Amino acid sequence: MKKSFALAALALLWAACGVEDNPFGSDPDHEWQGGGSLPRVTATGTFSGGLGNHVVADVDPETEGIQDAILVQFDQAMAPGSFSAGDFGIEATWPGQRTVEVEEVEYIEELKMARVWATFDEESAWILTMSAGSVTDLGGNPVDANHNGLQDGAPWDDLRATFHHGSAPEADLTSPVIDGHYPAGGGLTDSLPDIAVIFGLGPMDTTTLNLESFTLVVTDDQSPVDVELVSVSETQIVMRPRSGLEPGVRYTVTLSSAVADTSGNLLDSNGDGYLWPDEEDFTWDIQMADDSTTHSTPPTVAGVAGGNPDYLTIEFQQSLTGLPVVMDDATFTAANIQVFDSDGIVPLRFEPLVGLHRVRCYFQRPVSGAMQLWVSAMVRDEWGNGLDGNGDGLGGTPGEDDWSANL
Repeated sequence: MKKSFALAALALLWAACGVEDNPFGSDPDHEWQGGGSLPRVTATGTFSGGLGNHVVADVDPETEGIQDAILVQFDQAMAPGSFSAGDFGIEATWPGQRTVEVEEVEYIEELKMARVWATFDEESAWILTMSAGSVTDLGGNPVDANHNGLQDGAPWDDLRATFHHGSAPEADLTSPVIDGHYPAGGGLTDSLPDIAVIFGLGPMDTTTLNLESFTLVVTDDQSPVDVELVSVSETQIVMRPRSGLEPGVRYTVTLSSAVADTSGNLLDSNGDGYLWPDEEDFTWDIQMADDSTTHSTPPTVAGVAGGNPDYLTIEFQQSLTGLPVVMDDATFTAANIQVFDSDGIVPLRFEPLVGLHRVRCYFQRPVSGAMQLWVSAMVRDEWGNGLDGNGDGLGGTPGEDDWSANL
């Protein structure tokens, strides 16, 4: 491809911009030499505008058409010999679909960057695709375009990016996300609640929003709950149980990750900006408040009494209600309650106190410096309800419901 003096001047500017001057660059002393992990793309852009810019502009006015290059920058050194024009495709999406010829692909080792040269039309928009499994790092590892640490192949590890000239609209490649959902947590009192998901980055394809993609089951046995569809729009879906939900029962709501927006982009259920072959469905639990016949409200930590050099005391109560609770003292174990100080874990001896809503934890060695207390979600009350460490009224989920505090 013929490059003019203007293009050469831009190239000199790029060469002058070393890794330290480039905010998207990697540390030149980084240990990556290929094989450590799958390489990733850190940024795209245009030669005329730099990384992060997706507007094509002419860098060679003496040549017919808009002469520019699309930039693709990587997080580690790539194998120069793995780059070829055949691994990159440029498709015009506006005003009509057509293929743009990739004229040259060059890899600049010091920038960890590829330049994909082509001639573009005015007032047009395009999608760049770098095929999965094509370019590799120095160890022969292909690019992990969806950032899941796996070689998924096409289409999951195809790199796709949009560009335009003038006022042409770019194609929508952005997956919809969950902007909100309700109700959530435990202690619900409305036995016929509206249950909803609110979407962002749509609009949604309403034909994918139905009672096959949006379901309600009893958490314990996964038995389905009969529901009706209240409303569907490009921004939300709402359902309601046909009969009252039972007191003290926990339910699981599921929205399928197969729902899509009007451009066909599947749901990014965890909102990380990438789609995985095993993208999980979006799920959450709700739980009805107890009545006089049920005992499902979980315990939570009400407080910790410290200040004694020999022990600390943990007090429990019902989550949400603050009512008294009787704990299962068999769950007061070294695996479930731990204290750490500057020397590491502190061995403990447990003494349940009268009423079984408190436990005294005796230090089996002198403590040193600041302490941290950790209580597992596996600490349970007399009814078997696991600890509610995050205060949402559900409880019992390891990690999510573990409780900790600095003392």
